[in-house]
Amino acid sequence: MGIGTAACVPTACPAVGWINELTVEVRGDVTRVAELVACVDDECAPAEARSGDVWVFPVGMSSPDRITVRLLDAEGVVLAQEDTTPRWMRVGGSEECGGPHEATVAVDLHGL
Repeated sequence: MGIGTAACVPTACPAVGWINELTVEVRGDVTRVAELVACVDDECAPAEARSGDVWVFPVGMSSPDRITVRLLDAEGVVLAQEDTTPRWMRVGGSEECGGPHEATVAVDLHGL
């Protein structure tokens, strides 16, 4: 008597990379904000794009658990700083092979 086995076919994933994006929405009067930087551990990078009160950061293929966001004025003075925990959502690719993720966080700038 033979034993039937289900064939396990591995998933063939394309050899590609992707760019995850973090979107930061600033709540409050952004007229004094000249730059917004996002930091993971000790590495900080400025936003790549801005539209009104929204800044976008490409973070490569990483999806960090904790990000520190700093809002700076034209002289480099920190107007606000907030540690955030992004909720990353896959927006492409597949469960088996991965794919690009996006997260949106909000930072308050009230009272400045």
